[in-house]
Amino acid sequence: MLGLLQIGSGGLDAAFDAFQKVFSLGNIASDKMTAAAAHGNLGLIHQTRGDLEAACKNWRKALTLFEEVGAQPQIEQAQSLIDRF
Repeated sequence: MLGLLQIGSGGLDAAFDAFQKVFSLGNIASDKMTAAAAHGNLGLIHQTRGDLEAACKNWRKALTLFEEVGAQPQIEQAQSLIDRF
């Protein structure tokens, strides 16, 4: 949530750090939805910065995790982002 707030206020560097921190907290492997959301949001930051290769890499990671938990709306959203670029 902190990362999303920071994006909203224009703090991309702080948001990037917040999303990266998700991967260092506890057992993120057991919370695939949180990890997938973090990857998706990192992808959006990379897109905003013009690094489409890194954006798609993160969206693919998000897509894989969303598929593992069967999160259909998020699967469609991630696939749409990948297809766009």
